[in-house]
Amino acid sequence: MINIAQVKYDTAVLLPQGERLSLPNVANSLSWSEQSGELAASLQFRILNQRLGDGWLHQKLPLGARTLLRADWGEGWQEIHQGIVFDWEYENDSVGVLNVKAYDILIYLLRSKDDRYYPNGTKARVIVEDIAKAWNIPIGQNDLPDMALSKQVFRGDTLGAMLGKVLEQVQKRGGGKYVIRASGGKINVLRQGQNETVYRFEGEIVRRMTDKQDIEDLVTRVKIIGKEDKAWR
Repeated sequence: MINIAQVKYDTAVLLPQGERLSLPNVANSLSWSEQSGELAASLQFRILNQRLGDGWLHQKLPLGARTLLRADWGEGWQEIHQGIVFDWEYENDSVGVLNVKAYDILIYLLRSKDDRYYPNGTKARVIVEDIAKAWNIPIGQNDLPDMALSKQVFRGDTLGAMLGKVLEQVQKRGGGKYVIRASGGKINVLRQGQNETVYRFEGEIVRRMTDKQDIEDLVTRVKIIGKEDKAWR
């Protein structure tokens, strides 16, 4: 059984010139998440500014730098998240705090658009690999079956939308449900439900559980407006 109190985390930033900045003693807030409906997982951390060699930490951490989050729960250090710094905010107060937000490589699938055509009979695996190759996106594990699909036409779609449509077609044809994940700086297409358990929370170790519900996005009325005719009807 994993003792949550003994789980260790290590955060590091890999700079463009090859230098590695380890931040175990300066990060005072850390969270990562994958929101519903979002493809890319995000990492957010808050670090105290400090002097490093000939400059300050906030001066050495540019946008586009790579981040690496690892954890050790008793089985050695394992990668949890590898990302790219997309946003940082420096608070120049008496202490000096830098807030950093990074996304994994899947963010590029959401920000890039393309036009592509695949004739009837092209296999799902081939389509995914072709899209990734065209955009120099490395692919790790690809569990998609060699299933031929109908004609696929993409016009101005994001890469994420293209891949999503391919996975949807595979599922509709009985090939199973697949998800896209990032690991080791590569994208992986995995069959849903095949991942191993990392944490399991049982009754005797759970101190508090919260169940929250809301109706924020509930639609209560739909108004339909038709085209008026010459008689103003």
